[in-house]
Amino acid sequence: MVARAEINRARLTLDGLRRQRAAAARPVANAEVLRAPIAGRIRAIRAGVGEIAAPGAVVIEIEGSASPLVEAVNLPSETGQAVAKATLAERGAALRLVGRSPSVAGGAETLQFALPAGSGLRSGAVVGLAVTFADRPARRGIVLPPEAVVREGGDIVWVKTSPLTYAPRPVRTVPAGNAVLVEGGLAAGERVVVRGASLIAQVR
Repeated sequence: MVARAEINRARLTLDGLRRQRAAAARPVANAEVLRAPIAGRIRAIRAGVGEIAAPGAVVIEIEGSASPLVEAVNLPSETGQAVAKATLAERGAALRLVGRSPSVAGGAETLQFALPAGSGLRSGAVVGLAVTFADRPARRGIVLPPEAVVREGGDIVWVKTSPLTYAPRPVRTVPAGNAVLVEGGLAAGERVVVRGASLIAQVR
């Protein structure tokens, strides 16, 4: 036995399909004009004659007339580091950096370059790039493990001033891989607590 509710749903579905078929079979009295939001050339047509397009569906892909971009994906993250030079590997044409990904995922980022005029490349083409990053200036400081730095309204470290006395030192730090580079706030020869620094902050 088939439930009456299922029979009713099947009838409604069948009626809807019949109405769609009848509408598609009728000649189009007033053709609807589709206007592209940008000027360019047609890259791909995603719909065929007689198909019904759902709201938001892509019917035609248009490639802008502006200079196309090439993306360099999965580059090792060099966040904040300037690009010294970028070229097309096969042709040697120089590229101009126009953007980079706002965030880094999996230790990699994406860079966008403007192609030179007359490159002859089309959208979707896979090309090789040669990207050179500018050298960063050398940083000077004292390398400490991250647990040596306590954050209390700012970065501080604890310095041993006598056998039973410790004093806090506000410091200026920057990340250095799995460590922390202290660029200011410590003097040469000072003994820094690298284990249990957070416990000293709690019991002082």
